[in-house]
Order: sequence, then C-alpha cells, then structure tokens
Amino acid sequence: MTKTQQKYLSFLAAVERVLQQSKNDLPILNAESDRVLPELETMQSTIRQRELLIPVVGAFSAGKSSLLNAIVKADLLSVAITPETAMPTELRYDSRERLEVVFEDGRTEEFPLAALSNLQARAQEIKLIRLYAALQPLKALQPLVLVDMPGFNSPLDVHNRAIARYIGDGAHYLFVVSVEEGSLHTQSLRRIEEVVSLGRTFSVCLNKADLRPPQEVESVRQYIADQLVELGLESSVCAVSQHDTAAVQAMLETIQPDTLIYGLFQAPVQQLYQMLDAVLQTSLEALRRDHEGNEKAIAELQAAIREIEQQRDSQLSAARATDLSSAVERVLTGISNALNLAIDDMARAALRGQDELGRVASDEIRASLTQWLKRETDHLSEAVVHQFSKVSATRLHMDIKISEDWTSALLKGLQAELLPMLLAALGGGAGKAVGMFARLLSGTAVVGRTLPNPIMKIAALLLPSLLEHLLGQFGEGQKLEQAKKAIREQVIPDVLRGLRSEVTDFLTNANDYAVAAVAAAFEQQLQAQRDALAQAQDRTQSANKEGLHAAVLAVRTELQALAHAHQLI
Repeated sequence: MTKTQQKYLSFLAAVERVLQQSKNDLPILNAESDRVLPELETMQSTIRQRELLIPVVGAFSAGKSSLLNAIVKADLLSVAITPETAMPTELRYDSRERLEVVFEDGRTEEFPLAALSNLQARAQEIKLIRLYAALQPLKALQPLVLVDMPGFNSPLDVHNRAIARYIGDGAHYLFVVSVEEGSLHTQSLRRIEEVVSLGRTFSVCLNKADLRPPQEVESVRQYIADQLVELGLESSVCAVSQHDTAAVQAMLETIQPDTLIYGLFQAPVQQLYQMLDAVLQTSLEALRRDHEGNEKAIAELQAAIREIEQQRDSQLSAARATDLSSAVERVLTGISNALNLAIDDMARAALRGQDELGRVASDEIRASLTQWLKRETDHLSEAVVHQFSKVSATRLHMDIKISEDWTSALLKGLQAELLPMLLAALGGGAGKAVGMFARLLSGTAVVGRTLPNPIMKIAALLLPSLLEHLLGQFGEGQKLEQAKKAIREQVIPDVLRGLRSEVTDFLTNANDYAVAAVAAAFEQQLQAQRDALAQAQDRTQSANKEGLHAAVLAVRTELQALAHAHQLI
C-alpha cells in the first residue's frame, strides 16, 4: 500500500471517528453522520483494494511474454501462442499459486498454473486471467500489477475488447517494441496518443536488444525518443533483452504509485470533505438565525432541490441531437483529418489484404475518436456543472451557498471518470459506473443502459463488408495511387457516414450520464444542508443554543485541522 493510500485512509478513518463521537454527543448531527458514515466505509474499502494495473502492450512479435518472464525470473507465460489465442493475463503475487480465469459469460474458475497453455484453446471464451505466483519480483512490484496484453496484430475484436477493458483501470502503460522494427510504427503511436488523451502515463521499452550491435540499439532507442518528442509525447525509452532486464526494472521503479493514487482519489476525497464542511457550516448558520430566518432558508433549499430535479428531468427527456450537432461535426472532422493523413499507410495495407487495412483503419479511427471524444466530453462536463451551479445560485439568496471548492472537485472528478467509464463498454465491457459515479449515479435511470459502441461497430460490421467490396475491385497488381483514390473517395466517406449516428448516440449518452451524476451531486448536497437546517431548527429555542453552536464549531474545526494535515485544503 502506498503512502498516499495510507494518507487517505488515515484521514477517512479520523473523520469516521469524529462523526461517530458527534453522533453520540450531538444529536443535531445525526442525520449527516448517518448519511456520510456508509460513504466513508465504501471509500475506504475502494482505496484499500485499489491496484495499479500496468498493461504491457505492443505488436505480437515484440516479445512481451518473453520479456515479462525475464522480469519475474520464471517461465510463467507461454511464448508459443498465436494472435488468436492471446488473452489478457494479470501477474499477481500470492503465496497460494493459481489461475483465476474470468470467462466472457461472467463465470470465474480456478486452475493450477500448469493449465495456462491448455487454456489457449479456449481463448475466445476467456475475458481475462489472473495469475498468482509466489515470486519475489512480483511481490517487489506491488502495488503495480503487470498485465500481458494481446498483440496489436491479434484479431480486431480480441484486441479491441482487451484494450477497452483496461482503459479505466490501467494506471500506466508499458509499450514494448522490438529493436528489429527500428521505430515506433503508426499503430503504436496511435495507441500512445489514445493513452495520453485519457490522462494516463506511459513508457517505451526497446526489446530484443541482444539481436543488434550496441551502437545500432542506441541509435534506434534515440530515434524512438525523438519520435516521441516530435509529437510532444516525451517519455523514457529503455533498451532490454530477456537476458538483461536491468533497464526496464529501473524504469518500473521510476513509476510513482503515490502520484497515480493521488490522481485517482484526491478529487472524490476532497469532494466528500467539502460536502461535510458545507453541512457543518449550514448548521452553524442555522443556530445563529432566528426561527423565521431558518424557515426561509429551508424553503429556498427545497425550491432549489425541486429546480435541480426539474432541470435534470427536462434534460434527460429532451431530444438533444440538435444541441450536440456541433460537437458531432467536430469529432467527425477530426477523424476525417486523421484518416486522410494516414491514406498512405492505409493504401499500402490495402494492397496486403483486407485484414491489414482493417487493422490500420481501426487503429486510426480508435485513436482519433478517443482524443476527440475526450475533448468534447470535457467541454460537456464543464457546461453541465456550470448549468446546475447556476440553478442553485439563482435559487439560494441567503448565506447558504454551494462552495466553489466543492464544485471544482466535482468537475475534476467528472472529467477524469466520464470518458473512461463509457469507453469501458466499447470492447464488450460492462460500462459500469466507477469511483465517484458509483456513488452519484446509484439508483438513477441511466445506470445499466446499453451504451453505443462506435469503434466496435466500425471494426466488426462496417469495415469488413466495406473493404471486401473495395478490394474486390482490384487484384494483386493494383497500384498504390489507385488504392489511395478508392480509400479517399469510398472508405473514408462511408466510415464517416457509419460513425455519425454512433457518435451522436455516444455523446447523447455521455450527456445523460453527466446530467444524472451532476444533478445527483447537487441534490445530495442541497438535501444534506436542508436536513442540517431542519435539525438545527428544532434547537433554535434551546436554552443551550450557544453550547450547541460551540460544540458544532469544535467538530468543524477538528475536521478542518484533519483536512489541512492531510493536504486536502
């Protein structure tokens, strides 16, 4: 467990102790304690169990499995596999060695380690494998968990599903490229751009360094580093072989688990504290006001809650295709530009066959689609948060306000989680809400909705038939320029037509999830303050009103001190 995990757990445990004590001593805070305590327990469990998955990705021939075997100093992974039999395999430490196999139908079965090679024949049935081994190198890597991924040249559906499943959970990506390739090919560069657009970090490992002279290896390593710099994607690049893994071991040691954990949990922990602090402040203000003032404040909060609910229902039921048309056009234009820039690569791939063109086109579409969807969902999230913030500000005229710190934490968390959550469904994943969404979307109508899969539709449905028709028009002697012309005039327009409705549906769903989550967050915050007012209202005539005020103030001061000590404010 990282120091940052321990810090968050220490803070949440301390908050839990304070609330438990106040529940005994201050009945005025009972409602808030009853609401927050289950959230604290859930968040502590989530933080405690969080692992940092490191997907190891690259071409089928890059030697990923051999390299991983060398890193852990054991022949765990089979190297005698084909692209069709590759399965995501998580390498974990445990004294009880075993395989936990998660099947596509949701079943989980346990097998001995020796069964791994036999399971290759069932690869199409398997979602992922968790491999537990009692190896010191795996123990030393904790909390990092290396994941052997299917190669880029695995069948499209296998590769896309595997990549999609780790979009939300992958904390850092290790790209492996063979020294024989000489550079980062377009496919790798597109995957790196996709990872970066989702806010993830990455490293590059130049493998099979023993197959070339040291001078040539260094030349290739420097060339790859220069490729990344030219694209504004600076990262460390190391050279290794299965006989010498020192460089990649050192690279893995540079990954900062604390930084990764901070990015995952700072916003939700901060938001929870800001909500609790706002409620305590509301209680203090209520104890200062007279009965009439509190009644007016309660009425304002009730009106704000109704307005939030009405705004939410209105947005979720309205047809927003027209409102999202500009965003859809920006996404499609971005994809069109990317495909036109890649025409040379796609034309050469077309002359090698349908499968090759399908992979190249799918990679270009996926990378550009991810980047543009990230831009648009960030803008969308900001607009939704601003809209609901404006509603609450308009309705609340007294000294009860939604703090800017709380709103900022909400937006940051929403932008970090929205797109990865939705993209998790693209490869056949569940697309379930995680993190902040698990709390905010619970019980809303959007949870469980079938999400659109624009990438998978293109890869599995449109491209095969489109390319079959296209390639049927020319044979082995087809000229490159003719292939370019056919792709420019037929493939790209048809891809864009096929994507339009899918992108529209995707952004509509993204908008619905954002609206539901943000509305739930504002409603929860306003209801908590209303409950605090109601509790305080019952005690405004108490002879010990000043004593209650001092006691609540002491609780708030203690929590503020804890937040300062744990660098949350």
